[in-house]
Amino acid sequence: MKATTSLGIASTDAFGYELDRLMRRADMAVYAAKRAGRNRVMVATADEADDAAAQVSREVVTAT
Repeated sequence: MKATTSLGIASTDAFGYELDRLMRRADMAVYAAKRAGRNRVMVATADEADDAAAQVSREVVTAT
């Protein structure tokens, strides 16, 4: 069995301290990581703060 890990990160610097907003952005980032091929860490960027339909994240790490 092979296990994979995908992580989504949202920073308070970019999105403030509202937990619902942080969780929503992190969730969008984790699904972007999964779409990009799994085994990745994606960070939600402030550029998407006003556009929920935007390309969500930037890739930080790709695990092998």
